[in-house]
Amino acid sequence: MDMHRVSRTESSARVRVEAWSGGKPARGCARDERGQTLTEFALGVPVLLTLLVGVAVLGVAFNNYLTLNYATNTAAQKLPISRGPQTTDPCFLTS
Repeated sequence: MDMHRVSRTESSARVRVEAWSGGKPARGCARDERGQTLTEFALGVPVLLTLLVGVAVLGVAFNNYLTLNYATNTAAQKLPISRGPQTTDPCFLTS
């Protein structure tokens, strides 16, 4: 059984190949490409979700870094003001 039919048109020298499956010409996609979209989706979604979750985790980590940096800076500014001249021990009020 011939799986491909080759026909030449009179006006051009192009060769047109039509795929046949089960005695009928395939319309749109070939039969062995029917699951291609689902396969590409199944392979692409985990990659995209990994990137999305990675960006979210990086954002949370950067937020924690900025919060700790701000708290440390504020505490370092407040310590000399709150200590006052009554003590010579810099760690007296922090403990």
